[in-house]
Amino acid sequence: MYLRDQEAPTVLVSLVVCTLGERRAQLERLLDSLGRQEFKSFEVILVDQNRSGLLDDIVQSRGRELSLKHVRSNRGLSLARNVGLRHASGEVVGFPDDDCWYLTDTLSLVADFFDRNPGIDILLGRTIDQFGSPSLSPTRKDSGAVNKRNIWTSGNSNTLFVRAGAIPDNGGFDEEIGVGASTRFQSGEETDFVLSLMENEARAVYSFDLKICHEQVEDAGVARTLRRAWNYSQGFGYVLKKHNFGRTYLAYRLARSIVRAGLAIIELQPIYGLSRLVWGAGTLVGYVAANPRG
Repeated sequence: MYLRDQEAPTVLVSLVVCTLGERRAQLERLLDSLGRQEFKSFEVILVDQNRSGLLDDIVQSRGRELSLKHVRSNRGLSLARNVGLRHASGEVVGFPDDDCWYLTDTLSLVADFFDRNPGIDILLGRTIDQFGSPSLSPTRKDSGAVNKRNIWTSGNSNTLFVRAGAIPDNGGFDEEIGVGASTRFQSGEETDFVLSLMENEARAVYSFDLKICHEQVEDAGVARTLRRAWNYSQGFGYVLKKHNFGRTYLAYRLARSIVRAGLAIIELQPIYGLSRLVWGAGTLVGYVAANPRG
């Protein structure tokens, strides 16, 4: 077990929160949860991609409670995170989405982990909903080292914490990919980020004990579900190509999508089955179309 109960040391944790769209209620929920943290040595870098003035009242009210830096960025999640990183002062950096929220001991556990594990640069955990059930993405049940084969089930960006010293000066997020990027590759930015750090000798660990709260993904209807599968899968294909997973692994992932689609149809889940077929097709298109810079 990697996380232990003990008073956390005093390090500064920077939380880069990127926000866009009508998510005021969700953002305030996150900030409320930060205000209740047992561990107080943290700052919030709120990277605002909205029209000017939309969040001014939140920034003014929350700035009296939290150490909060309000910065602006053009659209694109990877771009915004790189902007936020340029304003981060902490020894450890986290990347909560504006619609997640923390348990009261989250940052205590994170700070304690990095204090107790000086040879580890990256910590990942899992997301749960308000009832404690797994949410957002499937994760493994065993804590342990993260590698290329298990990274897909080792958490997501809401649960990602990194030593600042392991992050390159340019921020490290590939601005060609991620939600809001100007390309077809609308996902995969956090996995690419972690893989890139690992290729630069950073060591990563997944902890089942680290829990971040996020609601279940809503049923968005047939059209939006398929569109999301198409857009996100192309980012997945990009990451596979950039990090040299190879054609054999690509074939395995395509076959897996087809098998899952078939099982879903048998189980009378035609929309899910169709989304798996779309995912497989998008993965192949993304892999073929990708031309990573490095």
